[in-house]
Amino acid sequence: MLLRIKRFRSCGLHGSAKDLGRAGSLKDPAVRRLGLCIGLLVAGLVFCSPQKSESGSLEPGLLESAHTQDSQPSTEIADVLHGIITEQQKAWNRGDIETFMGAYWKDERLTFSSGGATTRGYQATLDRYRKRYPDRAAMGILAFEGLETTSLGPTSAYTLGRWKLAKQDAAEGNFTLVWQKIDGEWKIVHDHSSQVTSR
Repeated sequence: MLLRIKRFRSCGLHGSAKDLGRAGSLKDPAVRRLGLCIGLLVAGLVFCSPQKSESGSLEPGLLESAHTQDSQPSTEIADVLHGIITEQQKAWNRGDIETFMGAYWKDERLTFSSGGATTRGYQATLDRYRKRYPDRAAMGILAFEGLETTSLGPTSAYTLGRWKLAKQDAAEGNFTLVWQKIDGEWKIVHDHSSQVTSR
């Protein structure tokens, strides 16, 4: 691109392009100052201009918040987690607590909070379920409702919902599940369930 320079008034210079040609040497202070100004101007344009990727699309700015991106609900993750919860419901309703528990993290760091107490560890949580629901009559028919999952990033999320047990002494309540993707599989690492008391 042909650049026509009529007159430079920035950086304290007041010479024409013709004067610049006559100076002919970088030893001239005016030429050195002009070179510095042009260099700073070019550097400023490069620094301030949006950068493009190889595909030609603009890259996100450095000040864009990664947290805002990661904390947005992900339909794909929600579909996967809701599918796991549906399989839990099916397992429960056929009396298979072990398969129901397959969605939980099989680790001593698993936590389950309910009734004002926290159970720690996979085995302790499984034992709690077995004790509380010893047979099909006690287990009743389980239904999950109002599932709402929010992604906290590519490997973590939480789900809000309601549970209902249809049986002789029917019960229902709310729950919050905290999920973590561990070794490529989504697992519940914390479950907080509460029962709604009748008034």
